[in-house]
Amino acid sequence: VSPFLDMDLAYRLRAGTPGEHLTLRLEDRRGGATVFAADLSLRRLPLTKANALRVPLRHPLLTWRVSAAIYRHAARLWRTGVPIHRRPVDSRPERQKDRVA
Repeated sequence: VSPFLDMDLAYRLRAGTPGEHLTLRLEDRRGGATVFAADLSLRRLPLTKANALRVPLRHPLLTWRVSAAIYRHAARLWRTGVPIHRRPVDSRPERQKDRVA
């Protein structure tokens, strides 16, 4: 969920049949139109010690790099004047007790 997208969107997640490759597609939709889409294509690897070590060694700090890229992109959008859509306050009583005072 992005603060740069309206809150009235519907989400559609599609996944192909798992095999040697797996493709995922996430769409943010309004009515019948897609306003944002993201694709992820994965390749199956056998779970071995070598592969378990190879991935983090080939892609060190990947999670941090992706997070940094997301925040950089958000800052760029904010600087260019893209409006931010604030999340509405949830007034349901069962949600009030979860909030920290």
